[in-house]
Amino acid sequence: MWSSVVNCSSSVKYGDTMWNKNYKAEPTTVFFNLTNSLARHYYYHAVLKNLKPNATYYYSIVNSKMVTPAYFKTPPKGNEWSPSFLLFGDLGVESLIHPILTNEALSGKYSAFFHIGDFAYNLEDNGGQIDNETFAQYCYRFSMPGTSWPMKMDKLWYSFDIGPIHFISYSTEVFFIKDTKHIATQSAWLIDDLDKANKQRKDHPWIIAVGHRPMYCSNSNDDDCTLENSKVKEHLENIFYIAGVDLVFEAHEHSYERLYPVYNGKVVSENYTDAAAPIHIITGAAGSKWGPDPMDRDAVNVTHEEFLQNNTVNVTHQELLQNHTVDNNSTFEENFNNTGNWTAFRQSEFSLNSYGRFTVYNCTHLFWEQVQDGKDLDSIWIVKGEHTKNNVSKELQKKIIQTVMDQLASTTPKVTTPPIAVGTHVTVNGSQHSVLSSPFLKGNSSQTLIISLSAVGGCILILITVCMVIRSNRNKTSPVTSWNDGGFVKRSFYRNIKNLENDIMTEEMDMHDGSLPTSKLLSENMDI
Repeated sequence: MWSSVVNCSSSVKYGDTMWNKNYKAEPTTVFFNLTNSLARHYYYHAVLKNLKPNATYYYSIVNSKMVTPAYFKTPPKGNEWSPSFLLFGDLGVESLIHPILTNEALSGKYSAFFHIGDFAYNLEDNGGQIDNETFAQYCYRFSMPGTSWPMKMDKLWYSFDIGPIHFISYSTEVFFIKDTKHIATQSAWLIDDLDKANKQRKDHPWIIAVGHRPMYCSNSNDDDCTLENSKVKEHLENIFYIAGVDLVFEAHEHSYERLYPVYNGKVVSENYTDAAAPIHIITGAAGSKWGPDPMDRDAVNVTHEEFLQNNTVNVTHQELLQNHTVDNNSTFEENFNNTGNWTAFRQSEFSLNSYGRFTVYNCTHLFWEQVQDGKDLDSIWIVKGEHTKNNVSKELQKKIIQTVMDQLASTTPKVTTPPIAVGTHVTVNGSQHSVLSSPFLKGNSSQTLIISLSAVGGCILILITVCMVIRSNRNKTSPVTSWNDGGFVKRSFYRNIKNLENDIMTEEMDMHDGSLPTSKLLSENMDI
């Protein structure tokens, strides 16, 4: 995409060398008038086709002059490589870490950037009212995967695959605008997309969702995530849980917080090995001009030095396996931490001007870190293996499924009695969805792992980096699957920790520090 002050005839030339741009893409042009008179009013959108995997392409925007060429690299095929990502929210335009993020982008280490919303703040708040025009700048200035352009209000959500990950970007703003019909449209899409993702989980075992507003938070500012009847949680948590979301990245709160795997306000496990519920991470501390949001519930209130000394989490994989494992013989409900203390790590003031980054090393290991001033503010390994048993009782599954159906019915007038038969098509806001043939609504067992995206106050902005250098694993990962293919009824997605000491891993990974060409993912004293 590009823009200009006046309308001009232009196109994109691209090719696999700087001097050999044999391909040409003609743009779609739109006039955008919701801006000031001196701004650029003409936006151009072109699609580059027939790109090969793992290849570098050079391109130039051509009109009367040849613009200095830029370049990008396409990702490799398959899932046997280790993509890395930058992720942050609530950056604004006044953050101190803009130069740091620019240097990170130029390093070529990352496959993509994820901006989880609030990348700019409006000059006027319109009395606190939220209306559809709020999304105009986002819909015209950006183009997201699998969506039309300019983007429409009923399609501010999308998904895509990178390596071993299936990413989902969803909107949290649909729960706060006047027109509630978009809630049902998005829910129908989510159910359908997650069902397809679970059927392809051998190729993309990680499911990560990104959305702007959190379901949970420890902040004391009366935002939606501080409420027991959170709108975001009410409409999304059941869908993500029954589908088996692995990880949910969120922002909106100008602070950093990492949760234990949690469902329905209760901790499922106090570690990140074979998590039995989605893991929520709130990373909205990129440097908003409004400053940090205060923390409630015994938030850390010490000097920065004391905080770094006493609270930085850097748990080894062996410690993850030794501590707080779930009893395989107990029921799911018995493993709940009923204290409600679902936050594992949180920081408000001292987390400002920090950002997140993570690497998915293979189908079983993901490393996350929140970074500030070049140092880890927080870091964890998330480990998953072959899921062999479903801990959720059938009664609980039926209750969750019924809740989702009730929510869909309450926001979709066209879904009426008699009850919809399995396999029928449902019309939602003028378009047909076959989602009710999805196992999510059949009452079958299910629990896979999923993750959320959204931007501009709920619709996620994904900035795919122009210069991305993607490193592949030296060795292929061991053939580990993450589910049983016995149909959705028999398929189970969350695994109990059992006999992990017999599960020998030999994965290797490339190191970005350049000190060694390759290094063991697990050291000799970390027996799995």
